[in-house]
Order: sequence, then structure tokens, then C-alpha cells
Amino acid sequence: MQSYPLSIRGAAGITGSLPVTGGIPLAKGEAPAGTTFMLQGRSGPKPIQTTVLGTWPDGSARWLLIDAAAPAGEYLLTPGESSLPLGAVRVVDTEIENGEVSLRTDGADLLLAEDASIRFEAVDAHGVTYTATPQTVEIERNGPVRSTLAWSGEFLDGSGDRLFSFRLRASVYAYSSRVLLQPLILVDPDSGVLCNLRELRLRVTLPNATGAIIGGEPDWTGDTTIPTRLFQRDDEQYDLDGDSGGKAPGWAEIQSSMCSVSLAMREFWQQWPKSLEVDGNDLVLGLLPTFDEGDFAHMLPPVSAAAGRSCVGSGRRGG
Repeated sequence: MQSYPLSIRGAAGITGSLPVTGGIPLAKGEAPAGTTFMLQGRSGPKPIQTTVLGTWPDGSARWLLIDAAAPAGEYLLTPGESSLPLGAVRVVDTEIENGEVSLRTDGADLLLAEDASIRFEAVDAHGVTYTATPQTVEIERNGPVRSTLAWSGEFLDGSGDRLFSFRLRASVYAYSSRVLLQPLILVDPDSGVLCNLRELRLRVTLPNATGAIIGGEPDWTGDTTIPTRLFQRDDEQYDLDGDSGGKAPGWAEIQSSMCSVSLAMREFWQQWPKSLEVDGNDLVLGLLPTFDEGDFAHMLPPVSAAAGRSCVGSGRRGG
């Protein structure tokens, strides 16, 4: 098997081992069934976990999923035995831990160390809050570099009424205190094909919170007893505590005397509208954030005069 060059790119200012997941195609016959792999860097081999996702007719690997824990840099994927990382991920029943962070479930809550919890919520058009309630909890992937806890179930309100279905994956990597969350909704209401939502959010709760930070220009730091919200209204502007800025980096942190929990979203401003809010013991990421009438008025097309009257757009469709 030939060596395959791989590059790991890190965000500015982040050092140390980075959790990485990605896939690569392999040529027919390059990696016969049973081939093992290693990730070779300038400072030596790095821990790697591989899964064959597809094969050629001769049984050799065609698509390879790679999980790694390595600093940013240039690497070669070669045949060989990968070493077990010192901070290897361990799974007991449906609990995952690596010495840096632990992850387990408790009803509708996903629990982190120090009693911090994560909850997936939806609010319908009438203001009723529904909580993602798992019906199945399983370890979807179990490995020393990455293990993944998978939830699936339904959004239920306090009376047990159903909104629609959801799936949520939470992955823990070796050497890392980060937890990768992948929430997914399945719009399958009991009646109709559409569902009107006021908000879809991830809520992180840290008991006895004492302070918070919201990333921006500059970062906001303050007391959690006063609700504060960053709202990315489009790809050019956000509002934060009476001020405004451009492209928010999309991260926030809530702190207590015991620990701190940070929440970040990739491509935050590109996927507007989005929001980050601190309120008491809660840090909330607005995936589909609530907004007020007029928040997007600046995006309406200009009003023009036509035939002695004002109109917006091109008028009525059809004949």
C-alpha cells in the first residue's frame, strides 16, 4: 500500500492534540481485508482509529473512516499498528469517559462532569416547550480514539404530547475535554407535513454559575444573573447587549467555582440566524433562534413606485 498524505488544520491559537474525523477513498487492492493503519507524523506515530465503510469486489478497503487525536500538521497514512493513546476513551454500559470528561444520560439530560447537563429543546408557534426525550440510548461507536453515544426519540411536552422526532450524537475523543454534538430533527408530526417553530435550541446548565463570556468584538464578560444574548441576524451583523458587531465567532462559556463549560458552533455566522444567550445557570445556543418582528426588515427589497402606488417585489404570480 502506498502512503497517503493527510493534513490536519487547526483554528488559530489552538495547540495540542485536536480531535479529527474524516474519510478518504482508497484504490482497489491497496488495502486488502485485515489491513491495519497508522498515522505517521514528523514527531512519530499518532493514535488513530479506522473503520472500513465500503469495499471493492476483491474485499479491499474502498472508503476508510479515520478518527485521530493529533496536533495540526502534515501526516502520512501508512500500513502499520497504531499505538493505544494514553488518554484512551473508555466505555462502560452507556457511559463514556477519557480522564478529561465523562458523558452519561439521565432521562432527557446528557450529563457532563461536575453536574453540567445538556438538553435539546423546541418551542412551537404557541410557545409550548418540548424536550427531546430519548427512547433508545446506545453506544454507536466504541473505540480508544473516539466513542459515540447515540440518542433517538421524540420531542415531548410536559403532558407527553409529541411534536416530532430527533436524533442526537455525542462523541468523546482521546486526550480531549471536548464533546462533539450532532443534533438532528426529523419533521414527522402526527398530522400534516409542516411544523411551525418559534425556537430550536441546545441548553447547557451549570449549577451555581458565577460568570460567563460570549465571544465577539470584543468578548463580553459579565454576571449571569442578568440575561444577555448575542443574536447573529445576518452574515454581516450581530447584536450583543446593546452593541453590534460583524461576524461573531460563535462561542460562549459559563463558569462556576468548580469548573467552566464552553459551547461553540462551527460556521456560526455563516449559518445565520443564530444566537448565544446566558441566563442564570443556563447557556443556550439558538439553532433556530427566536426573533422579533422587524429583525430582518433590512433585508426586504426596496419599495418602488409603480402606477401611482407603492408595491414590494413583482406583484402576484399567475394569470
